[in-house]
Amino acid sequence: MPDSFLTRFIVRGAILALDAVPYLALVHSIAAYYTYPAPPSVALTLSLAPQHAADFLFQHKLFFNFISLWLAVEVFWLPIAKLVAISIDRGIWDTKQDERITPEERWRLFVKMLESSEDPEEWIKSFFLMPGKKSAPTGADDPAIEGVDMAKVGRTNIEEVRLVFILLKLPD
Repeated sequence: MPDSFLTRFIVRGAILALDAVPYLALVHSIAAYYTYPAPPSVALTLSLAPQHAADFLFQHKLFFNFISLWLAVEVFWLPIAKLVAISIDRGIWDTKQDERITPEERWRLFVKMLESSEDPEEWIKSFFLMPGKKSAPTGADDPAIEGVDMAKVGRTNIEEVRLVFILLKLPD
């Protein structure tokens, strides 16, 4: 998908709509409690004559019960999902020990990565963007990366890339 205002708007709208489902389900479940035995959608039939509304509700009773059940499950799922997300953020589920890579191992990995690249200069340039560019949406073939002048990539730039690897605990 191209990176544009419209695409970002659509993605953010979809995220907002999906995040709103459990809260709307909570409202529906509360309404279902107060309108029992009729489904909360009885409010939608207020414009119909009472006999037609009753016929409509009885004809579609299974559908309304299914919707109410699904939304009740959504309500129960919300706190479970939030608790799991919090526990993952705090690392409760992480059973791996923190494996630190020694500086010597890090250097060896960095050298191996350079040696495994067909063109080490292109590989190093792929970490940097041309001045004035903020992203490279199409990846390594993006013109924002291809135009990087290797003469302007200095030692401190390479050290910054290695520092990012260290902070992210990635092998160089």
